[in-house]
Amino acid sequence: MACTKETVKSSGLNIWCSETRPGPAPEVDIVAVQGLGAHPFYTWVKKAPAPRVVASKRLRSKALFWKDKKTQGNDKNDGSTEVMWPRDLLLPLFKNARIATYSYESDWRDKKAACEFKPPDNRCDWPSPSLKQAQQQERQRPLILIGHSLGGLVIQQALVIAVHQRGFTDIRLSVAGIIFLGAPFQGSDAAVYGKWLAQLARLDSTLLESLEKDSPSLHALSSDFWHSYSDWDIVCFYENRDADYGPWKARFVSAQSASLLGKRMMFLNTDHSGLNKFSGMDDENFALLLPEIRRMVEGGNSVVIDRHRRQGTE
Repeated sequence: MACTKETVKSSGLNIWCSETRPGPAPEVDIVAVQGLGAHPFYTWVKKAPAPRVVASKRLRSKALFWKDKKTQGNDKNDGSTEVMWPRDLLLPLFKNARIATYSYESDWRDKKAACEFKPPDNRCDWPSPSLKQAQQQERQRPLILIGHSLGGLVIQQALVIAVHQRGFTDIRLSVAGIIFLGAPFQGSDAAVYGKWLAQLARLDSTLLESLEKDSPSLHALSSDFWHSYSDWDIVCFYENRDADYGPWKARFVSAQSASLLGKRMMFLNTDHSGLNKFSGMDDENFALLLPEIRRMVEGGNSVVIDRHRRQGTE
């Protein structure tokens, strides 16, 4: 059964298409990984103006009657609709894909969510148990990863660990492409402010310390990642607007921090929190992202087959 807003998990893999839908088996997996302190559903949602449809009062009343009671309370009648883009945009466009999002405990305000980026010889938790394609026929299914902010670092860490763990060779070789949306590869000045607030509130600031600008742990992670995946298809997006936090405005992740040596870079016309939210097919930022996903989907099968062949794992 496909995941819904009501059944989305705060930790683990959420699959947004039905596993029992008619038609051939999925030919590609697209997995989006959330950022720091994100809600597993709303982190991917942007409000869009509802289509202007002239309807009679009787028809509007009938539609309201059949509307799910659980969602009526959340409908503030503001003339807008929620667009959860992995489900609402990617699913119709890529009918041969299994679309999923990956959630994890990353709220720095939660004392139970303390974590730290460590070198791969330390056995850190990562999304491999959920992302690992268990079925024999799925071993070479192309995998496209999309990471927003901290989610990009989670992807980096997962793939670095995969290099050192033989059991995850298949998943490493099956990555057809990676899209980073404002991943702070070199840290962020904004983490300093978060660390200060965490200390004031007597919260664990370990995670935020790891995200500080020029963090040694981030440098080690990016270095290990680059040595293993410099030939992989990778695209980096970054914000071109400051985030507005009332009296404080700042660029959450700079273009320099969001880039990887030798990889294509593009900016999206938004602040950091808008990098992973799109209002529809005509969204100007989605129009920049979509061709990259489409290219990876269309070329993924040949890339993965060739990579497995060269590694002798067929």
